[in-house]
Amino acid sequence: MPGATLPDRYEFAATGDIRQTDGTTDAPVYGWLGGVVSAQVAAGTAQTSTTTEALIAQYSIPANTLVAGSVIEVDWQGIATATTNTDTLTIKLYLGGLGGTVIATGTATDIANNAAFFGRALIQVRTAGTSGTFVAYSSHSKVPAASLTASPVFELVASTAINTQAAQVIGVGADWSTADVNNSCRADIFVVKIY
Repeated sequence: MPGATLPDRYEFAATGDIRQTDGTTDAPVYGWLGGVVSAQVAAGTAQTSTTTEALIAQYSIPANTLVAGSVIEVDWQGIATATTNTDTLTIKLYLGGLGGTVIATGTATDIANNAAFFGRALIQVRTAGTSGTFVAYSSHSKVPAASLTASPVFELVASTAINTQAAQVIGVGADWSTADVNNSCRADIFVVKIY
């Protein structure tokens, strides 16, 4: 939904920039025309034997991609390939990297071997610029004690600040309660769409 005019067509300007035009006025297109911008094509890097939270899947949205009305959809799924004792795993979805806004928070749970976790989020940019804003909702599983047994969790994010003129990392964070070589998880699916 880039730009202010209601386009009859999109076209390339002499500079190579994409512009939208209604036949009378035209405006540059900042951002995506829509679709998948990132899709994980292999098993992600494992988060193993550490209590330091890290992103197990991520995509950096380029600066000036998001405009008022932009929508970001994220789908993720991961697995705890190995666990030990009563150690817990917490999974979160962030916009703005680990120091950014939490979009979805999984409750720390004593996860079982090969238990899967998953979720989906929709983020809508309301205003753009250095003082931009967005709202969001997510539906995701708690990290399950047994695979596919967790109840769904629904979360809302009220209007929150975002600088659309800077790159914004969206990613899934994983945090183990204890550093143990037998604690390991990874992301198997991470898809980001922007339109």
